[in-house]
Amino acid sequence: MRIRKFIPHHSYGAGFTLIEVLIAIAIIILLLVFVFINLRGQSARAHDLKRKTDLYQLRKAFEDYLNDHDGYPSNLGPCGDTGFAPYVRTIPCDPQTKESYGYFPAGNGGFRLCTKLSDTTDPAIAAQHCDGPEGCGVGSGYNYCEASGVTASAVGTADQITGGGGGGSSPTATPTPTPIPTGAYACTPPDAQGISHCNHYADPEGSGCPVTYADSLCNNVCETGGAAYWCER
Repeated sequence: MRIRKFIPHHSYGAGFTLIEVLIAIAIIILLLVFVFINLRGQSARAHDLKRKTDLYQLRKAFEDYLNDHDGYPSNLGPCGDTGFAPYVRTIPCDPQTKESYGYFPAGNGGFRLCTKLSDTTDPAIAAQHCDGPEGCGVGSGYNYCEASGVTASAVGTADQITGGGGGGSSPTATPTPTPIPTGAYACTPPDAQGISHCNHYADPEGSGCPVTYADSLCNNVCETGGAAYWCER
């Protein structure tokens, strides 16, 4: 009699196919790209908010200097320097490049303090008329300025530095319009944490509010729009 050998059969679970592995890898890569882009965007917005706050605080310090010396300083000095105390403890540096902000005394006695925002879609750039090929018209690609006694954009004025913004030809000057109040809500100056809030003002014009809103949220621009939207008090 022939004896048959019995070989036990083991059933194993099916493994992943090559296509399934590739799909899983592709999904992981897409998630990593999404996280990277989101973090990069948040970092850029944080840098821009810091730039706006720095310029706003410098402009306020310059106004205090004017009250004491009957004129604005002739230069800003290197960033990190303490020579402008007690008006500011140290002159702030750009949070990303670690370089000084631009300071441009104007011909009529005013001045512009300028920087280059990373987010070129920031509505504050267009609000200042710095969204053209010449930027704010003061050179080095600056597209955002805090100004006193002059408009934020020097384009079309005697202070313009030709070809300084984007290397294009100088556009026709467009005067900065005086904002017409549309409501009783406006953005407050930043608090101790550097945050601006939408607040109701009985006299927006008397409080130096550049833009007003009819809604109590101020179109959600107070925290991200920067000093171009903040009231003076």
